[in-house]
Amino acid sequence: MRFAYSQGKISGYDESPLGLGVGKGVYDQNGDWRGLYVMGFHDSHFKPEYIAGYAYKTFWHLTDKLRAGVGYTAFLTTRTDIGHYTPIPGILPIVSLEYQKFSVDASYVPGGEGYGNVLFCWGTMRF
Repeated sequence: MRFAYSQGKISGYDESPLGLGVGKGVYDQNGDWRGLYVMGFHDSHFKPEYIAGYAYKTFWHLTDKLRAGVGYTAFLTTRTDIGHYTPIPGILPIVSLEYQKFSVDASYVPGGEGYGNVLFCWGTMRF
């Protein structure tokens, strides 16, 4: 969310971090999803960040194969610039758009002037 940062800060940030994760989730009888996951990716300073957590999403069917969802995640994350990889707990909202076995999810990290205000997006492929 570039509006919260100066151009000088933006030019030094990694705005397209790459990462990888694994998880295990299940859909219940109501079609809600819940699961556990771990991910690793580059933070905005090009340093490794790790996260492990629980997520829950409820869905609305838009078509037979397409559905939209909202939910939350409760997690522990570690960053080099905050406590030098001391685990930090958090809870964030999630929005999701799923088509068959693929989903695109997003969460928003709130913040203020010069910190936070991050829209974090990821894709998931179920096997």
